[in-house]
Amino acid sequence: MVRFLKQKITCIDKFRYRYLYCIASLVSLLILLVLLCISTSSLAQEDTTLSGRLIDTRGKPIPDITVQMSRNTEDRSKFDNTIQTRTDSKGRFAFSGINYKSIKLYIYSLNRSHRVRVLTVEFGDISLYPFREWGSTLTFDLESGTKMEDVILTADYEKQSQIRTRVVYSDGTPVANTRVYVYRTMHEFIGRGSGYSESPEKTDAEGYFVQYVTATQHPQYYIRMVVSHQGLYAKAVPFILKRENDIVLTLNGNSESINPQLSDQSERFLALRRYGEPSASWIVNPTNNHAYKLTYRQTIEEAIAQALSEDAYVVSINDKAEEKWLSSIYGNSRYWIGLSDVEEEGTWKWFSGELVKYTNWGAYESEGGNTETKDYVMTGYFGWGWHASDKTQEVHNSDTRKPIKERTILEKEMDVRKAH
Repeated sequence: MVRFLKQKITCIDKFRYRYLYCIASLVSLLILLVLLCISTSSLAQEDTTLSGRLIDTRGKPIPDITVQMSRNTEDRSKFDNTIQTRTDSKGRFAFSGINYKSIKLYIYSLNRSHRVRVLTVEFGDISLYPFREWGSTLTFDLESGTKMEDVILTADYEKQSQIRTRVVYSDGTPVANTRVYVYRTMHEFIGRGSGYSESPEKTDAEGYFVQYVTATQHPQYYIRMVVSHQGLYAKAVPFILKRENDIVLTLNGNSESINPQLSDQSERFLALRRYGEPSASWIVNPTNNHAYKLTYRQTIEEAIAQALSEDAYVVSINDKAEEKWLSSIYGNSRYWIGLSDVEEEGTWKWFSGELVKYTNWGAYESEGGNTETKDYVMTGYFGWGWHASDKTQEVHNSDTRKPIKERTILEKEMDVRKAH
């Protein structure tokens, strides 16, 4: 009986051993399958490739252009490292081991003197026409294991206009190895297009700095430029933009007459703008024989004082046609106009004494701009509505958050023959 029990126990132990062995084998097999799937998935992702060539509109390769790749996502919590390469002497570029399903390519030139803009993307029989901008961004969705090869990117590749500027003191000594502040505007000869730039620049040992300007169809633009250094200023004579431009700017003082520098950068550029503005002149509107002049003031009170000193008043806009004419002359921008309810809240009057026959309040102005704290009026942009303001208002650009310089249009009645 004892022997029988021993044999039975031995059989049970063997059965348990075999059972446990089978379980362990199954677990090992499952782990092996999981590792194999992960490995296969990784290999498939690593096989995803993208390669091609960058050429210009004449079919010639564009070398030494940066092609940068990153994940295409709007999730700002994912800060993936970008990878990049440069096109070789034949314009070729290549990426392998791509593990993003959706990617962005950013194509740009590190050489400030040139710019690149992708016009077409071709692979196989497919042609795409991306949004054309300088420094192009392209988006692709790639399935794992995709081999996207021989992609042809055709691009504009142009040399930009160069402005080489030398800054010297009034005694001719170069303003060397230091920072200067530059305000530059660019204006079209035909049309009313314009633009501006503000930047600090570092001069070299001879007082030179170089800027590059994006422009086409030369000579289509003229340039105004002002520089400042330690409270001294210099203004360039307006010049036609060419491919190569060399100018010399002489500051209004020498190194011994340096003035205290404005600490705030926005104040520096505001001072530059004022210094660079051309002297204002009166322009006559032939439909009403009134003369108008654009002036720059910080407050409406200063504008009123200047108007009185010139036997004029801050502009009254009496109808849509007059507002349209002002817009055609002075462009679309913000200006003080001579409308106020400072004498009686809610009763708007022109400084000129004319009856209020026309208003153009913006849609966002509740109750026609009637507020207890805002007693003066500025245009938004001509045609976009007026808005009420206090006399020392702060207006900001939505992008840069920098104060916009307040401007005023003055008006007076005059004989056209006496206009000056």
